[in-house]
Amino acid sequence: MAGGVLVMLLGGCSLLSSGNYLDTSTSCDDNPHDWWGTVTRYVDQGNGEGGFNLEPPSPEQHLDRIQGKYDLNTGDLAFSREYTAAHYMVREVGSGYGVVDRNGDLDVIYKLEAEDVLGATWTTEIHEERTGCSGTIKELYSDAPDDFVTTQYKIRAEDEVQFHVDTSSGGTGWVTDGTWWSDGTSDWSTTYEEDELVFTEDGTSKANSSSKTSWREETLDVERVKEGTEINRVDGTEILDYEVTQRGDPQGSIHLERAYDGQGTATWTSPDGEVTCDYDFNATGYCECDCSDGSTCSC
Repeated sequence: MAGGVLVMLLGGCSLLSSGNYLDTSTSCDDNPHDWWGTVTRYVDQGNGEGGFNLEPPSPEQHLDRIQGKYDLNTGDLAFSREYTAAHYMVREVGSGYGVVDRNGDLDVIYKLEAEDVLGATWTTEIHEERTGCSGTIKELYSDAPDDFVTTQYKIRAEDEVQFHVDTSSGGTGWVTDGTWWSDGTSDWSTTYEEDELVFTEDGTSKANSSSKTSWREETLDVERVKEGTEINRVDGTEILDYEVTQRGDPQGSIHLERAYDGQGTATWTSPDGEVTCDYDFNATGYCECDCSDGSTCSC
């Protein structure tokens, strides 16, 4: 299962010169719907009668095409998004109903059927609401009813949308605050705190490239801290580098590279460099390691 905020970042020209559906006077003075807003942008950038067949311009080149229709009479909605071969996603197909108002307000409910390069499929139930400059996106997963993502956002300018995300997965939760920009970049900060674990993360994503994260994880009972960087590429590859200290004393460092299917390698090095451990991951994420001092491990 995969999730995330369903925000499609597109660059492009001004709404007032290119939009075919929205009124020239919208309910929010700032108008980002030529590059942001999912269903609103699709309908507005289409043929003016609810149909759309879009070739996404930069910075959304990880998508080949977005096409579908919003029925102006019944409110029925159907669309698909096809991804490029370089991306870990293959396609998403949505169907539902609601109101895409000509003043920019929005209230739609739809199911999104997703497929990735591994052949895995899952269904996300989504409710998008927006009045004026403020909106909410709620996501629930059919195969994990206790998991959810709720995004609250505010349109701050024609090129800026600020957001706050509450995420729950596997019984744990965390919050993320940040900003989406019309050039395809985003900045965010995530905080997770439960029992004796404190986790903070700050990151930046650029259009059609990897995101880079600086993060810190701390377990309070032993003052064990992990600090480092994480790079996430559009093909699903994860590259991780971090240092571990305990009560302020260096414990070692790790470099990890893992593909979207879970396979990869990692190397752990002790502070004095005398012991290194090489990890091999299989497709399920399970790993085994062999160390230079003859020891082995699993994870």
